[in-house]
Amino acid sequence: MRAFLLLAIIVALAIAAMIRPKIGAIAMVWFALARPDVTAWAGTTYPYASILELGTLFGSVKVLSQLGPLWRNPVFRLLLVLLVPIMLSVVTAIHPTLCYQYLWWYVSSIVSAVLIPLTIQTEQDFRRLVVIMALSMGWVGTKFGLYGLIQGGVRYSGGFGGSFADNNTLALALVMGIPLCWYGRNLVRSFPVRTGLVLAAFFTIAAVVFTHSRGAAIAAIAAFLVILIHARHRFFMLVALVILTAPSIYLVRDSYFDRMETLKDTETAQQDESVMDRVEASQVAVRIFKDYPLTGVGFGSMNQRMLWTRYADPEFSRAQLLVHDTYLQMLADSGIFSLAAYVALLGGTIILLERSSLRLKKAGSPLYECPLAIETALIAFAVGSTFLTRITFDFLYFLLMAGASWLIVEPDHLESLRERQESLAAEEDLELQEAGA
Repeated sequence: MRAFLLLAIIVALAIAAMIRPKIGAIAMVWFALARPDVTAWAGTTYPYASILELGTLFGSVKVLSQLGPLWRNPVFRLLLVLLVPIMLSVVTAIHPTLCYQYLWWYVSSIVSAVLIPLTIQTEQDFRRLVVIMALSMGWVGTKFGLYGLIQGGVRYSGGFGGSFADNNTLALALVMGIPLCWYGRNLVRSFPVRTGLVLAAFFTIAAVVFTHSRGAAIAAIAAFLVILIHARHRFFMLVALVILTAPSIYLVRDSYFDRMETLKDTETAQQDESVMDRVEASQVAVRIFKDYPLTGVGFGSMNQRMLWTRYADPEFSRAQLLVHDTYLQMLADSGIFSLAAYVALLGGTIILLERSSLRLKKAGSPLYECPLAIETALIAFAVGSTFLTRITFDFLYFLLMAGASWLIVEPDHLESLRERQESLAAEEDLELQEAGA
C-alpha cells in the first residue's frame, strides 16, 4: 500500500514536470536526498527515480530555448571538460566492460543534475531549490539525530539507503546538509519553517556525531570555519555552533574521542585496522597511477580492484579494498587529466560562488547567503571526500549544478537590486526637494 501511494505521488509529480519541468528538477533532488522510498519501506517495487527523470526530461524539451545561458556557464563547461578524460579512460581501460555500469550511474547522475540549471533560472526558483535541499537533508538528519538523542547517545554503523548506503557517506551527506539548513533558514519568511531548519541543523549535527565518522568530523570543522569567517558577529556564531554541537558530543564523549584520537596519535592509528586499510589502499592507488598516469586503469574502481594483488604489499593480508580517497581513486581509475579536471570543477565552482557572495555583500543584497550555502556544502565535500570514494555521488553534482544555476540567476538579481536602489534614491531626492520647497 505504501509503495503504491508513493508511486501515485511520483507519477503526479512526473506529470506536473511535463508541464513545468522545474517542478520535476526540484522533485528529483527531493527524492534523491530525502529518499521517501526508504522512509516508506517501499523498496525497489517501482522505478520511482526513473519515472521522475523521464517526466522532467520530457518537459525540459520546451525549455531548450534556455540553453544559451547554460552553454555560457563556466561550471557547466568544466563539467563537460571532465567528461572527456573520463570517457577516454573507459575506452582505454584494461577491461572496458567493467566500467560500463559505473559510467551509466555517473552519466545518469549528471543528466539529472544538469536539469537544475536548465530549468532553475530565476531567483525565486533558486531559493525554493535550496530550501528543498535543506528540508530534505534536514529530515534525514532529524531522523537519525533525534533518535540518537532520545536514546542518550548511539553509534550508527550503517547508512540510510540509496547513495547514503554506509555510515561514512551518510555522515558526509549530513555535513553537507548542515550549511544548507543554516543558511536556508534566511531564505524563507515562514517562522515555523525557519525554526524547523534551525532545529534540523541541530539534529543533523547530532546525527553526524553519532556516526563517529572521522572524515565527517573534519569536514564539519571545515564547514563551521567557513560559516564563522562569513558571519557578521563571529563570537555569537561561535557560541551558537558550540551550543548546537556540544550536547551530542557529550552523550558519546568516551567512544567519540577514542575514535578521533586515531587522527592525531600515530601509535593509536597503527593499531586501528580501518586506518591501516586506508593507508594501504592509498599506496596501491599511487602505485597504479605511476604505471598508468595518463588515462588510468578504467573508470569505476573495478579494474583497480582486479589489480589489487599485483600492487598491494605482499605482507598485507586483506584483498580488494576500496581507495578511501576520491582524488586518489580518480587518479588511479582515470588518470592525471581526469583528476585535474575534477579538481578544477570542484575548486573552480567554490571560487566562483565565493566571488558571487562577495559581490552580493558589496551590493547590499541579503541573498549573499544563496551562493554561500552551496559553497560551504561543497567545501565540506571537498574535505570529507579525502576519507572516502564518492566520484559518482549524486548530491555533489546537484550542488555543482545548483552553483551553475545561481551564476545564471545572479546578474538578473543584481540588476533588479540596482534598479530598486536607484528608485529608492530617486524617491528620497524627491522627498528632500519637496521638503526644501
